[in-house]
Amino acid sequence: MRKSLVAIIIAIAFITLSTNTALMAPDSSMQQQTGDASAMQNPVPSGMELVAENEFLAMYFNPVTTEVAIKDKKSGHIWYTNPPDREQDAIATGANKGKLGSQLSITYYTPTAQQQQMDNYNDSIAHNQFKVSKIDDGIKIVYMRSSTKF
Repeated sequence: MRKSLVAIIIAIAFITLSTNTALMAPDSSMQQQTGDASAMQNPVPSGMELVAENEFLAMYFNPVTTEVAIKDKKSGHIWYTNPPDREQDAIATGANKGKLGSQLSITYYTPTAQQQQMDNYNDSIAHNQFKVSKIDDGIKIVYMRSSTKF
């Protein structure tokens, strides 16, 4: 049962990572230019490295936080899996601040019908419990958790 739950969580994490980058709003701090696309010099997000690209998009990855940023090469717009300025958030505290660093959050029920929640920041990233591997045209992240709540 636990192995299948872990496999499901990993599959959801991979799917979420793949789809979240497409659904996030573009970074509003980037100003769109109407000139030559090669003149665009938007900086690479801090701490991120290029892991995949094609003629339209570049995918950046932070190996410490597992964040992903997708840059549109033509417009210079960047989409993030996490708010890039979350450390300055004055409202979120504790576990909620950690959730800003999450790419995945799951609510589940234990065999005794107790509702539990977990997210990949508070339960994996904060404890350096994840593995990253290169795959064709991207990366694969496996999030682990050393103890279970159920």
